Amino acid sequence: MRLEEAMSMFGVRHLISPTEEADVRDLTGEEEASLEYTFGNIEESIADVSPKLAKYWRRSYDAYKLGAGVLKALTGKTFATGRADDIQGALRARPIIPEDFDVSDFSIDIIAGTANYLWGGSTTYFTPSSTVNKNAVIVVAENGILSFDEKMFGQQWQFIGEKNTYAPFAAPPTYEQSIETDRLVYVVYTPAPMLLPPTAGSKLQFMPEITATGRKYNILGMTFYEDQYYTSPTNTGLVP
Repeated sequence: MRLEEAMSMFGVRHLISPTEEADVRDLTGEEEASLEYTFGNIEESIADVSPKLAKYWRRSYDAYKLGAGVLKALTGKTFATGRADDIQGALRARPIIPEDFDVSDFSIDIIAGTANYLWGGSTTYFTPSSTVNKNAVIVVAENGILSFDEKMFGQQWQFIGEKNTYAPFAAPPTYEQSIETDRLVYVVYTPAPMLLPPTAGSKLQFMPEITATGRKYNILGMTFYEDQYYTSPTNTGLVP
C-alpha cells in the first residue's frame, strides 16, 4: 500500500522513508500494550538523564508502532505479549545500537567542508538486515541524531533514499547549544522520524563544520527484529 495509507493507519502525521510503499499489519491490543510498556521503560531511563530528550522520544511512539507493523507484514510473525523484548517472542524490540547500522560504535572521521554520511556512503545505501529469520526494521526518533558532551558537527543534512529522496534540511542555530542546563545534550533537529525498512536502502548525508577524528554521536530510536537477528551481545555488525 502507499506509505501515506500506512501512516494514516497508525496515526503518523510526518515520516521520512526511502520508499513510498509499505505493507503493514495492525498490532493486536496485546502487542500494542507490550510495545508501549517497552517504550515507556526506555522513556523513563532517558528522562532520568534528559527530560527534554524524553519528550522527543515520546513524540515518535506512533512511528515506532508503524515500524513494528511493517515488520509484522514482512515476516507474517507476531510480537511477544509479555514484554516486547521477551525472549519468548518471534518478533522483538529494543533501542537502536551501533551494530544495527553494521558498525561497532557510533563515531566518525570528518573534514570541514567535505560531505559525509552518518549511514550509507557516496556510492552506497544502507539497508537493515533482510536475511530470512533475521529481518529488521529501524525507526530513528524525531530529533534522534544527538551527541553528549560535544556539540553536533553539522547543521545541514539530507536523507537520500533508493526510491524516495527528500530535500535538504537544516538544524536551527540552537543545535550548537545543549538542550539541558545541567548537562551537555546536543540534538539535531529533524523534520520527522525516519523509517528504515529492509526493502529499500538510504543514506543520511551531512556537511561537517569541523575536522575531527573519531567524533562520537548517538542515534535514538527503536529496532524491531526477528528472533535470529540478535541472539547475544555483540561488537560486530548485525547486517549479514
